[in-house]
Amino acid sequence: MICNDLAYVLHTRPYRETSQLVSVYTRGQGRFSLVARGSRGGKKTQPLQSFCRFQIAWSGTADLKTLTGAELVEHRVLLGRNLYIGLYLNELLTRLGQDFHPAERIFDLYTLLVARLAEAGDSEALLRSFEWQLLEELGCGFALDREAATGEPVTAAGRYRFDPQRGLLCARGDSGPGCFRGDDLLALARGDLSRQPTRLAAKQLMRLALQPHLGARPLLSRELFRGAIDSGGARA
Repeated sequence: MICNDLAYVLHTRPYRETSQLVSVYTRGQGRFSLVARGSRGGKKTQPLQSFCRFQIAWSGTADLKTLTGAELVEHRVLLGRNLYIGLYLNELLTRLGQDFHPAERIFDLYTLLVARLAEAGDSEALLRSFEWQLLEELGCGFALDREAATGEPVTAAGRYRFDPQRGLLCARGDSGPGCFRGDDLLALARGDLSRQPTRLAAKQLMRLALQPHLGARPLLSRELFRGAIDSGGARA
C-alpha cells in the first residue's frame, strides 16, 4: 500500500552503506521514521533538507516505513539565529511528538513559523503559540486567565507562580523565579506579545511548562546556539 502526505524532515542519519533513516512530521500521520534507500551519494536523488516542505510517498506495514518518493513543494533556508530556532522546533517535535499521532494544527503552525523564520520576520508570538499547542497535544495545557486552586480570574495586579502539576497559583507576595505578573499572563492569554516584559514572561513560562516533559537531557539546539554565541557566530 502506497501512502502520500505533506511532510517536513526533522532529522536524518546514515543507514547501511547508501541509505538514510529519516524522521518526518506529516500533516495527516504525525511523526514517524522511514528508510530512504540509496539517498546518500546519489546525484539523482532529491536532497532531504530540513525546513523544506515535501510531498512524500511511502510503503510498508511495519513501524519502519520505506520512502518511495519525495517531491519538493516549498524550499526554505534558515540562517543565523533563526536556524537555531528551527532546530529547536525540530527537536521539540522529535522528543515530544507521538508516532503516528496526527496534529494538523501543529503542522500548520510549523509551516507558518518556518516561513516567518525564512523571511527573517518577528516569529516570537508564533513560537509561543507552537509551544502552547504542543502542551495541549500532550494533555498538559492550563488556564492562563484563571487561578488553578480557586478558579478565580487572574488579576492584572496579582502575582502567580507556575506549578507543573496544577497550573498557575497565587504567589502570595513571592516575586522570585517562576513567578509571573497578572497583567503579563492576561496579555499572553489574549495572544498579545507586543510588550517586552510579556515576551520574557511567556518565554520563561513555556520553558517551565515544557521542562518536565523534556526530562534532564539538555536540548541540543540550545547548546549549539550557546556555542555559536560564544564563538561570535549567531547574535541573540
